[in-house]
Formats: sequence, structure tokens, C-alpha cells
Amino acid sequence: MNSGHLSVQTKKTPTNKVGAIRPLERADLSQISELYDASYGMSNSGAFEKLADYFEKVFFDNPWLEDGLRSLVYEEPNGQITAFAGVDVRRMVLHGRKIKVVAGGPLWSRLDEKQCAAGLMLLGRVLQGPQDLTVVGANDRVLPLWKFLGGHDHWLSGCRWFRPIRPAKLLLSQVCLPRWTAPFWWAGQPVALCMDSILQKIPINPFRLATSVVEEEPLNIHQMIDHLPEFLESSPLRPDYDPEFLRWLLDCSRGPVDHGEVIGSMVRDSNGKLIGWYVYYLFKDGFGQVVQIVTKPENVAKVMAHLFSSARNRGANALFGRLDSIVAEVCSGRGFFHPYKHPSLLVHSSSKEMLSAALSTNAFMSRLDNEWVHGMFRHSNYGIPHYPR
Repeated sequence: MNSGHLSVQTKKTPTNKVGAIRPLERADLSQISELYDASYGMSNSGAFEKLADYFEKVFFDNPWLEDGLRSLVYEEPNGQITAFAGVDVRRMVLHGRKIKVVAGGPLWSRLDEKQCAAGLMLLGRVLQGPQDLTVVGANDRVLPLWKFLGGHDHWLSGCRWFRPIRPAKLLLSQVCLPRWTAPFWWAGQPVALCMDSILQKIPINPFRLATSVVEEEPLNIHQMIDHLPEFLESSPLRPDYDPEFLRWLLDCSRGPVDHGEVIGSMVRDSNGKLIGWYVYYLFKDGFGQVVQIVTKPENVAKVMAHLFSSARNRGANALFGRLDSIVAEVCSGRGFFHPYKHPSLLVHSSSKEMLSAALSTNAFMSRLDNEWVHGMFRHSNYGIPHYPR
């Protein structure tokens, strides 16, 4: 009987390497742009080549950026970035006390199970940061993850108002959507302008704009900062600005590509007293998105009348905005529509006091202070059909 060594050949199993979560670095910006393009397809929009510069401005040039509050990436062992969570630092005032807020930016990942899990890990890591409150703009992909991690949605922030400014021109723009109708668009412009002029003179016209009795002046950053506590004294939660941050925020609100212009105005009454201000983005196709209105409740109608007059003078066809407690009463009147429910803001905090204040209908969380800067990546008109002529 032969006794020998029994040799068993074992097969080497490859090590299952996993990726790692780390802070975003400037060298990652080109990969982040490619990841965004893979998610939303911007290669042909003219914005792709400018995305990296815009991402740098938003995620690195924020004056309040700090080490503990940075955007995060999920990096594979081969160095490829397959998921990204944007972090944008804000400061707010809660019942007179300053708090640190993360305006959560975009969450992008490759569309497979592994990278969706990576996105969930990134979002979980963001929520574990040193901030007091986290607020993000929702989309269908983030909402289930957010609720799974204990977040809440601010239901009122999902309501929108829509106000025709030039009804005839608005109707013409929607009838002439296909590009082959461009000749009809140009031919119909004088007729539409004439009809809008006539409609403006008919008292029973629901879209007739009230005559503004206040004077317009450019935004004044220092006056905005000084008067913000006064105008929002009834809000338990409001933004906190300093001159450097507010300049940065307004600059970022322009977006990566020139699809329109940011328009803002201080508003004064007939005695020259400052009663508020507004900021809106007017797209070249005539649709405007209102991103901030600040005033006292008793002056909302005057400030919004000034806003509509400004929009009309600049050729706007219609304005869209968020329905919040400040403008709700005015926006329930004639000439307004509430056509659709937009995704809500999502809020998260370990403090019940902060969570309650953030979910309050009186909390002031404008689009300028939250999702507008991040929404400008896509430069879409928020679901409104249009094309630049």
C-alpha cells in the first residue's frame, strides 16, 4: 500500500474589493460632470463643457464651506467615481438662534443596484454630518431613500402657482411649440401683442395686471441683510446672510449657461419706504421662475404687483413660483392657476424642535436658499414645454 501526500489543488478566489466614500476634490470635477451627463444626458445641450466650472463655483467657492461639511463621492477601487452627493452649506436663524444647515445638493449614481446602494450610503453619510438641519430638493429617485433614512417632506413646498402675464402671447407660444411652426410664431407676434394690450384695458379681464405704484431699484445686498429679520419676524426659521455669501448665492443662481437673466428689485412704497424685494429668473422663451419674495404680510400684494409689472415690461409671458405662506392669499385670487404638484423639499434633523420649525408652514425656505442653484444644472424650465426662438 503506497502512502503518500494527498495534494489538493485549491482555486484562488479573487478578493471582493469595495469602493470607498471620500470628500469631493477639485480633481474630481471632470468625472462628476461625466456622471451627471450619464444621469441626465447633457452632452448636446451646450452646458456640458461648462458644468465643471459651475460645479467648482457651487461646491468649492461657497464662503461658508468647512471641512466637516463637504460634498461626497463614492470611488471604486479602480479610481472611477460612480456616485456623488452634493453638499451646500447655509446658515439659518431658528427663533433668534443661529444654526448650521446643509442644503443638500444633487445625488447622482450609475443606474445599477450596486451604485444605487452607494447613493444610499452617501446620503446616509451626509445626514450624519455636524449640521443641525438638512434640506434637499426632492426627486422621484431620492424620495424613497430619504424616507427610509428618517426624513420628512415639507408638503407645502411642493405646491406651485402660475400667473399668465401676456395671455395671448402665452397661448401663441404653446400652440407654436414644434419648430416647423416658427414662421407662424413670428407672424402671430404682432397680433398677440395687440390682443394683450387690449386685454390689459378690460376691467373684467382676470389676467389684467394692477398698476404698480412703487418705484423699482436694483438689489442692494446690504439693505437685504439689514431688513431680512424685520420682514420675516413672524417666521420661526429664516435664512441668515452676510455680504460675501449673498453675492456668491446670487451669482450661482445664474446657472452654467446663459438661458436668460436673473432679475431682482428692491420695492418701495409711495413714501420711499422699503417694503420688500423679489428675485426671479426670466428665460429667453418668456417663462419666468420666481425664486424669492421677501416682505411683510401686509405688503405682499404691492410687492407682487411690482413683480408682475417688471415681468411684463421685460416681455415675460408667464411666471411660476412656489406657493408658500407669504404669497398664499394673493395667489388664491383671480388670474392664478395651480396646475401641478412639484416634488417637495425634504427635511431631516435629530432635533424635534428644528424639525417642527422646518415643517411649519411659516418657515421661510425660498427656492433661492435651497434647490434653485442645484436645479440650474439642467437649465430646464421645470416641466413647462418650450423651445428657445
